[in-house]
Amino acid sequence: MADAAPRHLLHVPQQASWDCGLACLAMIVSTLEHMQGSPGVGPSCAVAPIVTTRHATRMLRHLGTLAATTSTWTIDLAFVLQQLGIPFELRSTHLGVNTGLGGLAFYSGFLDADSERVSSRQRELAALASPLFRAVETKTNLAVLRDAVSDGSHVCVVLTDARRLAERSGAASWLSWASSGQDDWFLKMDEAGFRGHYVLLVAWRGHEGGASEARAPPPEAPAASAAVATSAARAAPGEAAAVGTAEAVPATPVASFPAEDGGESSVTGDAGFLDPGAPVARIRWLPARQFDAARLARGTDSDVIIVSLDQAQREWASGATAGGPAK
Repeated sequence: MADAAPRHLLHVPQQASWDCGLACLAMIVSTLEHMQGSPGVGPSCAVAPIVTTRHATRMLRHLGTLAATTSTWTIDLAFVLQQLGIPFELRSTHLGVNTGLGGLAFYSGFLDADSERVSSRQRELAALASPLFRAVETKTNLAVLRDAVSDGSHVCVVLTDARRLAERSGAASWLSWASSGQDDWFLKMDEAGFRGHYVLLVAWRGHEGGASEARAPPPEAPAASAAVATSAARAAPGEAAAVGTAEAVPATPVASFPAEDGGESSVTGDAGFLDPGAPVARIRWLPARQFDAARLARGTDSDVIIVSLDQAQREWASGATAGGPAK
């Protein structure tokens, strides 16, 4: 299976310990704006377009206002996407607040405080009954995510345990970088405890390979599809570089993926993802088994948001759904 990822993905580093999810939504918005010639995004260097720090900061502030919380759950990210009019499918083994996670230090003090908001937003999403904004209570097999991103037609916001992403990835691992950042949020966490972190799954390659980080090639001419999506980690402010990709193909509608598909995964190859906690724009590759362990760890509820890029671009351009481009 050849490497493939959507064109013109734009990497926006998160700027606080809690806003990696919003940073990934900023990647979506930045990519869509870039394709429409936004003044905040453009060919400001010879190699690749960038999002200026000022524009990224302003966008994160706007998305934070829409989310109206600094304790970001997956439903909050879906809520923001819905307000922006960007279609998605949210999948989780527990769509509401999973009280069984109360024993994890990561969730200590948050379950009770966030329960009402999370439940309310879940009800609001269900009440929409819209094919553009869907939520499915199911365990998603890794094969579904592989098939979604392998041709560059979709991206997936995936909740992971950051510690498992860092395992066997060497001295330059994300966790090593994160723990040296702006504050001691990670250092306060129990070394053995779950550390929730959203990443954006964008590509798949079929051969076996070890954990690595590969700088992406510069983007080609604008294509008919783009967007990205992923909340709990740190990152330093900085410029957001574009991530180039392979030739785009017609997108598969989100709704065409299986509604239920639990069980053990036999998927092989490497998962390629963008990390809002990384200071530079790189697609990082991890073996399927390691990535699967990170996304299925206790504390994640197997949460994922799947976004069809072609559909997102059409809805964004038409402004036919709830919000259109963010200002």
